[in-house]
Amino acid sequence: MAKTSKANTKEKKEKKSTITKKQNQSNEKESKLLVKESEEPLDPVEKSVISKLVNLYTLQSIDSQIDKIRIIRGELPLEVQDLQDEIEGLKTRLNNYIDEIGEKEKSIASYKHGIEQSRLLIEKYKENLNKIRNNREYESILKEIEYQELEIELYEKKIREAKAKIEQLKNDIEKLKKEIASKEEILKEKEAELQEIVKETEKEEKYLLQLREEAWNNIDDRYKKAYQRIRSSVKNGLAIVKIERDACGGCFSKIPPQQQLEIKMHKKILICEYCGRILVDDYIAEKVKINELFASADTEN
Repeated sequence: MAKTSKANTKEKKEKKSTITKKQNQSNEKESKLLVKESEEPLDPVEKSVISKLVNLYTLQSIDSQIDKIRIIRGELPLEVQDLQDEIEGLKTRLNNYIDEIGEKEKSIASYKHGIEQSRLLIEKYKENLNKIRNNREYESILKEIEYQELEIELYEKKIREAKAKIEQLKNDIEKLKKEIASKEEILKEKEAELQEIVKETEKEEKYLLQLREEAWNNIDDRYKKAYQRIRSSVKNGLAIVKIERDACGGCFSKIPPQQQLEIKMHKKILICEYCGRILVDDYIAEKVKINELFASADTEN
């Protein structure tokens, strides 16, 4: 029995040793894969993928910096544009009021002319009363005189209404002019504030836009479309993100170890399963050397 027990113990130790040895071999193999970029030459496929990822991450880094500059400006550009549009609308309304007053004044002149014509006809009809031969003609002339008197009353009513409307429009114009003056004063302040902010950042933005154009030209058309699509669909504008603490740098969802390993191998461009952003590892981020890029921007300024 003692011999059997010793044999079993020995067998268990050998099995354990074999399992440990296999685990060590597996870990060693994985470790080699993780550091292969520094120890082994890049194959053409990997080199191509790395180049594409570096170009994309460079573009994203530049766009993020441009976004920061525009965030500093805040809502000011929109506020300025809204004020300009509002003032333009108020001025259009003001011109419409002025045109309407002109039309009303023309109408008043027309009504006054109508009154004069009616009065002339009344005088003419009254003169004809002395020449009538029968009651029928007399009644007919009286009706014409009555009709012209009614026409005069109608014209006078329209003149009063037109004058009242003109007075109302003039009051509206005065209020509108004050409102436009107030809006223009606010606009002047906003434009000065925006100009000051733009002046502080325009050189840096101009330099970054030049860098962006260069980076953009280095990217294939299909990746340009993918980049624009992803960037426009996310709130923070991040289409290309680095893995940070085993998670997507955009949505912070955990990235499975196997996918992380595939990303580090650079055999193909991979995306986050949750948010659709393109993922890169530290190797790509270090290749971009974005700090040096923005240091150049500061030097230019």
